[in-house]
Amino acid sequence: MTGKSSITQRTARHGSRKPRKFDLADLEWTNTIPECPTYHPSEHEFEHPLVYLQKIAPEASEYVFSFNNGTPATDFWLPYIASKNNFSRLPQSLLRLVDREIPGITDPMLYIGMLFSMFAWHVEDHYLYSINYHHSGANKTWYGVPGYAASQFEKTVLQHVYSNKILTKHGDDGAFKFLAQKTTMFPPNVMLQHDVAVYKAVQKPGEFIITFPRAYHAGFSHGFNCGEAVNFANGDWFQLRAAASRRYAHLRRMPLIPYEELLSKEAMQVYKSSRVRSSKKKPEDTASYQSYYTAFLASYAIL
Repeated sequence: MTGKSSITQRTARHGSRKPRKFDLADLEWTNTIPECPTYHPSEHEFEHPLVYLQKIAPEASEYVFSFNNGTPATDFWLPYIASKNNFSRLPQSLLRLVDREIPGITDPMLYIGMLFSMFAWHVEDHYLYSINYHHSGANKTWYGVPGYAASQFEKTVLQHVYSNKILTKHGDDGAFKFLAQKTTMFPPNVMLQHDVAVYKAVQKPGEFIITFPRAYHAGFSHGFNCGEAVNFANGDWFQLRAAASRRYAHLRRMPLIPYEELLSKEAMQVYKSSRVRSSKKKPEDTASYQSYYTAFLASYAIL
């Protein structure tokens, strides 16, 4: 008798919550998210993937990720897995100079997904590029915000995603730490509501997703699947890496990659290659040289 009375009292005090009927119309906003473009590199272009990436980067970076399909793993991905010189350590990738193994960054990691398993909103460590290959299984849906809109994304998360309780207790820096932990997930319509650029893509088996530096992204699996991903970096990454270093220092996080050491090693490689170059073209005329030179000046100013 007493038990029934207490249950009745609690129900009356808190009120009953009526179940809300799900309606597909509630998801119509997903159709308003523009899709990123699909790229179809030729067999020859896939022989030099980072060169091809630089070719499409001016357009593809505006959409967060390039979406390449129709390339069998046996023709592209498996040779890198079987070799110690994996994708992140290609001659054009700066991560080839990192002298230790960092899972997921210098060495690929395998990801097993199931229905509705998700990866939370995040940017890659040190604002690196990333490449994700879908080996088999159900599709994945990706959402992403271009690097140029990263600051808008962060501002929107602080103002409209995290509660005042979190901000009051931990401050803005604390909120950024939560975001860096890769545990924050929310629907992309939050970005639409606050005029932040956001795009989507559905990744199928045999297709690649490439994310560009400082591009926030998240997504989920449609069912059981298997994918593989690793980071890499081009010469133009140096300037972004300096910004990432400042963010790490601000959040009191230990960097995973020795930036100054990497910059020095690459500069030595550029100097050596310029001395043995048979071409009449001067190293000062190359885009990579300009990236290193600018990065050196920026590092010198900081030091």
